[in-house]
Amino acid sequence: MRSFFTLPVLAAVVAAAPRPQDIDFDLVEQAADPVLVTPAIDVATQVATVAAVTEQAAAASAAVSAEPAMNSASPVTKRDLGTRDSTCAKQKAGKGPVASPDTPEAFLALDQLSTLSTTMATPYGYSQVFANQKASLSASVYMGLHTLDSYDVPGCQSICDQNSGCVAFNMYAERDPILDPNPTKCPNPASTTNYKCTIWGAPVSVEQANNFGQWRASFSVVIAASNAYNKDAPPPSVSGFTDPVGLGGAINAPLDSNHQDTFMGSKFFPFSQDQGFTLESCTSACTAQTTYNKAHPNKDGSFKTCAFVNGYVLSRAGVPQGLYCSMYSQTWATSYATNYGQYRGSVRYTVSNSYAYSVVTRPEIPAGVYCPQGRSEAHKSCGRYSLLPASVAAIPSIFAASGDLSTCGLDCLAHPDCLAWSTNYNKLFGDDEEQGHCQFYTQRVADIIGEYDHKSWEWTRDDSYATLFDYDCFDQQGNGCTEGFQR
Repeated sequence: MRSFFTLPVLAAVVAAAPRPQDIDFDLVEQAADPVLVTPAIDVATQVATVAAVTEQAAAASAAVSAEPAMNSASPVTKRDLGTRDSTCAKQKAGKGPVASPDTPEAFLALDQLSTLSTTMATPYGYSQVFANQKASLSASVYMGLHTLDSYDVPGCQSICDQNSGCVAFNMYAERDPILDPNPTKCPNPASTTNYKCTIWGAPVSVEQANNFGQWRASFSVVIAASNAYNKDAPPPSVSGFTDPVGLGGAINAPLDSNHQDTFMGSKFFPFSQDQGFTLESCTSACTAQTTYNKAHPNKDGSFKTCAFVNGYVLSRAGVPQGLYCSMYSQTWATSYATNYGQYRGSVRYTVSNSYAYSVVTRPEIPAGVYCPQGRSEAHKSCGRYSLLPASVAAIPSIFAASGDLSTCGLDCLAHPDCLAWSTNYNKLFGDDEEQGHCQFYTQRVADIIGEYDHKSWEWTRDDSYATLFDYDCFDQQGNGCTEGFQR
């Protein structure tokens, strides 16, 4: 895969207007084409290998400081997965109806299959991409195929949900031979109907419904009742960044309040078995960009820090091409997500599945700040609230540890992503060396209590409750903020 910088990494001169944030068509067209896969027709089950999220993120990070080398082989734009020698061997009978007469045309006209497709409810958490097509998907980031015992959209959805990275699935009926066709011995055997489910690691489109089947000797494999669905759920959280924010389009930011340009450039990662719809690729590029800029500062020692990244699926003529990431030195509101697509000549490029992440920044603890133990001020909360047991179990933590109040306070200070923590040792005064189980969070206490059930602190021996502290309730020596204490 190729990946290029949209613009020079460092801006030596501040322009009077923001740098263009339109889709960089040169960047996209110089990259490798997306790898499109057509699932095999002669297998009941197939599991495809897709690069792990950590591998995709590492590749994105590496692409920031060096242009990756070309693959030794030419890029593959489309491929079938699997064929084998024909033997006239008996194939497993499918569970679907067989047309009479047993012809491809009669199969495609089966009302029973059409009714199954058009009456199937869209699963919760998904959007229907197409229904009742006579073609299955040839798309990117193929994750596998499963043959089911019925036309089972919820069952196919469940398979997708059980596979990390799956964001789309395709349910369809396929006319297959009851024998493995041989050109001379059994060229056109009787048919059976299989219900098939394929799962995908990138969003899909109706334009990718172009696998109409194929010939096996003189037997015509055809497809009917093809439905596809994209997952609506936002991408996962990423350590060191705020939770993803959904955008209607791509960010097109103005100059900031100081008339400075905050746009830092873009990266494009074509979809393949090595690159899916993995927003961690964008956040890794953002982090690596800051590292690169810090190591290559301007003459005055200044450098831009990536504070905000917008990642989205870029499609060409309706076909998803890859993951496009734009980086900025400040966070921008959703109202600036106004680029929904552009034309290059007569070809339309569109933006979808657009999300933004902001880098979590933790302010330094200022000197001379009054920090009360067991009460709260507008800027912090030190032991005033306790999470209820159900909230303790539900809230995501970045890590956990055992220790007394001072130890856990220091553990939070030592982790750059930690903004608050809790302990099930619910006694704020007295024996500070008592050990508790501590959990550490990327939200301030004010945000946590706004989202999770809690109560005002009271001493209890019930360790299913957890007392909350902001990160700046303890200093670098582990001293807690007691009443009247000045830092």
